[in-house]
Amino acid sequence: MILKALHRVASFGPVYDLIQTVGGIELVYRRFRRALGEHPYHNVLDLGGGTGRIRNLLSSDCNYYCLDNEAPKLLHFRRRNKNALAILGDATATPVADASMDLAICVAVSHHLNDLELQRMVLEITRILRPGGRLLFYDALWKPKWWPGRLLWSLDRGSNPRTKEALLSIIAKHTRILHQEEFRQAHEYLLLIASADEMQPKDLRNGRRAIP
Repeated sequence: MILKALHRVASFGPVYDLIQTVGGIELVYRRFRRALGEHPYHNVLDLGGGTGRIRNLLSSDCNYYCLDNEAPKLLHFRRRNKNALAILGDATATPVADASMDLAICVAVSHHLNDLELQRMVLEITRILRPGGRLLFYDALWKPKWWPGRLLWSLDRGSNPRTKEALLSIIAKHTRILHQEEFRQAHEYLLLIASADEMQPKDLRNGRRAIP
């Protein structure tokens, strides 16, 4: 009961941002910048983007779309980004057109999904990315011998922490891994840059009508 109440409080934008700051998200963003490099990303979809804080890593003239399933976070995002688009939706069935995005971002989302949902999300990413487009993937890993991580997992809403091998068995099945690094803060983390080039069967392009 208490944990559920805390989770509800954490879904509000300012509280969520504070938790991210205390958790050292700015140090993680430095790694993101290095991994993304100088490649121009004109259309970006942030899956499970929360308050859209990662927008600050991207060029000011890119079209940034923040998708999340929690309205309070998106409302906070909209207050700070009047001209950006917030999408209340599901990362496993995005209302986004085929081959329309240069970059898909998936930060700390996979542990909220079961294996089937994670595979669906990865397939959605391969559908929406343009040729040459990239996926930035990041999440904490399941390391049972690392007790700080086990404590944090006990407080997390996500019920599907995975090992690196389990994550790669799903992600690398549908994408080509271009960059991989593992590092430790409170958790052990995995950061990937991947491409869907030449990995996507034609029948996955389902012609969904949507933005942009």
